[in-house]
Amino acid sequence: MKRILPFLAFISILACEKDPFPLKQLGSPAAFTLTDTTGQPYKYEPTSGTVRLVFFGYTQCPDYCPATMSKLQKVFEKLPFPAEERPEILFISVDPERDTPEVLSRYLEAFKIPATGLTGDPRSLEEIARNFGTFFHIEKKGKDIIVDHSTYLYLIDPEGSIRYLFRSQDSADTIFEGVTALYAEMD
Repeated sequence: MKRILPFLAFISILACEKDPFPLKQLGSPAAFTLTDTTGQPYKYEPTSGTVRLVFFGYTQCPDYCPATMSKLQKVFEKLPFPAEERPEILFISVDPERDTPEVLSRYLEAFKIPATGLTGDPRSLEEIARNFGTFFHIEKKGKDIIVDHSTYLYLIDPEGSIRYLFRSQDSADTIFEGVTALYAEMD
């Protein structure tokens, strides 16, 4: 019996280990330039050497956008490394008519995370969205504006490769696991 107990303990430890987070190579979006919340040009360089989390949304979104930003706030509260080593968060507005740099700035400040809000002209935004393999569509009905957009959150490595697409139903814990798995891979 004494010989079996260490073996059983070892097996139970192995059974508790989780599978590694399924990071992939999903392509690399091209460089682009948009306007940030200070009204200055922001140049996205894929090989910046920085981990990024990129989300396409809009400030008047009633559900997915604030939920995703709240999840990112929880992730940032748990990250075990200093601020300068944390991922850069890019919130790319798909509603440039209403999301001015000032509006984006106020919106992002509410989440208390260092997110960079970006906006631009509709044609540039459509091209960037295609580059990321995503979509958005704006429809005006009288005074109402209906915005349809994908809800993926892109995890991008320092070489500019998309490594994971988080879905809207993924939890903050799942996002945290993905981000920390990428950092562990980089060590």
